[in-house]
Amino acid sequence: MPIRSTTGLETLLNGARLTWRGFSSLIGLLGVVALLGAGTAAQAQVAFVSSLVPSLSSSASSSLTLTVPSPLATGNVMVAFVSVNSSNLPDISSPPAGWTTVLTRNDGSSIDVGVYYRVATSADAAGTTNYTWNLSSSARVAGGISAFSGVSTLSPVVASGSSANSSSSSYTAPSITPGVTNTMLVSLYGIDNGNGSSLSTPSGMSKALDASAGAGPNGVEVAVFYGALSASTATGTRVATGSSNATNIGVSLALQPAPSGATHFHITGSNYGLYCLSQAVTVTVLDAANNPVTSYSGTITLSTTTGLGTWSLTSGSGTFQDPVPNDGLATYTFPGNQASATFALSYSSGPAVVTVDAKQSSPTVITDDGTQGAISFSPSGFTVTSSPFSNPASGVPAFASPQVAGNNFSVYLTAFGQTPTDPTCGIIASYAGARNLNFWSTYVNPATGTIVPTVNGAAIANSEASSATRSVTFAGGQATVTANYKDAGSLSLSMKDATTGNPGLPNGIRGSTGTFVSVPANFVVTNIKRTSNGLANPGASTASGPVFITAGQPFTATVTAVANGGTTTPNFGMESPPESVQFAAALVLGVPG
Repeated sequence: MPIRSTTGLETLLNGARLTWRGFSSLIGLLGVVALLGAGTAAQAQVAFVSSLVPSLSSSASSSLTLTVPSPLATGNVMVAFVSVNSSNLPDISSPPAGWTTVLTRNDGSSIDVGVYYRVATSADAAGTTNYTWNLSSSARVAGGISAFSGVSTLSPVVASGSSANSSSSSYTAPSITPGVTNTMLVSLYGIDNGNGSSLSTPSGMSKALDASAGAGPNGVEVAVFYGALSASTATGTRVATGSSNATNIGVSLALQPAPSGATHFHITGSNYGLYCLSQAVTVTVLDAANNPVTSYSGTITLSTTTGLGTWSLTSGSGTFQDPVPNDGLATYTFPGNQASATFALSYSSGPAVVTVDAKQSSPTVITDDGTQGAISFSPSGFTVTSSPFSNPASGVPAFASPQVAGNNFSVYLTAFGQTPTDPTCGIIASYAGARNLNFWSTYVNPATGTIVPTVNGAAIANSEASSATRSVTFAGGQATVTANYKDAGSLSLSMKDATTGNPGLPNGIRGSTGTFVSVPANFVVTNIKRTSNGLANPGASTASGPVFITAGQPFTATVTAVANGGTTTPNFGMESPPESVQFAAALVLGVPG
């Protein structure tokens, strides 16, 4: 089964290091790890995993720190619930970084609640991670985090609602309509009394957490319940009963299961284009785990935000149509055996910043993931390719992807386009000699990192603002530099000559690789130990050597994703959703049974 990698150092399964059962090793163990391949899985079933409430104080506080629950796996969806007894409403400030607000609600008098979600990263799953919610005043506050598996990581909450209720010992969460089947209903209650005893469980649900902060009517109690739903229709209200008559707020939300098949499109291409040369744009069909979906046979509509531009098909065996030139629209029907197609966008309408979108409208709405960025069109700039660029050119090809972490790869730069003295579209041969260029990289997924690429052996900046000039020698308008990136994830490399501008790029002509992927060069399996007593695998070389473990007994192992050269790729497993690995056993000696 697929497992999630942590920070590139250790693989976790159900909150512990990897445990394998059912494999007997009388000789050396060979661990084979591979990137999770393309394909689609059956729709996941949403399940409760764990919850945790911190030690609550009966005294007023200006913040609440919540700890992620355990067990917790990468990709689980965490739901945080915070409730405040306060006269300063609303009192809950913005959530910590990485948390998304589902809803906030107050009764206008004394109680304030907030509900938030976060997709657990490998860092969350690897240890005890704390997140702090700040208040705008000092007040009694309570809360907790509940974790669920099998939830869509792209759009976890499909429906939500809240109800501010007058003083009563019956606390009501409103009816909502999920609109999709097989969701998990979560009912959350914030109660304006901290001396309440445990709440009764609403019909058809189970309790995730229930905690009181004390301080009587000046305090607060929180409770969370969950229950699986099969229907997509209205849920009806959910009522929990407590021991205190108190004002309260009830919240209902529905967590939708991770879907099978295509869930979104990913668009890649350079962020800089030329009037006189078509620009490559690649659309890839992905599932919820960012695996390519080769079986997709739907129809997408390509569009530009300016409503201008003409499309053509560069690669792909599906059906392409662009019936009206220069309206920015085209359609493409995937053939059912390819996950991606590449198109050429011709844009000759003058300086413009254009964003390309891709969308399926029927039978359901599927859109692109919004990570593509805009294309700035201008009369001249750099074409940036992974192979030598010819003249004349039919278009700018997509930059080769994936690249292997730690491997050198060539980046071909060509000054191309039209100049005030030469309207011919082609290589600008007069752009020659030593030129001072700024280089920088942009992290795409994950959005941050600790390792930066190198160009010609020297590290470059990770933003345009911090980039510095370096000399690159051009001959006849062309130059080649050598790049290297010793980490995993998707990113882009950009460059500019700030001394040479044009009407479309007054701050310097520019170019970009567009987004490409860097994958680990290898996975290393180490620290293989018997779970029962920590005995290390002796790695026997013959069948008569020392026994490591008997069949059916668990053991643990550490997995490291590495670049060429053996250095760790710390961003592997930090993607959203996190990248995965698979294990397989290989028999070294003996006869298969």
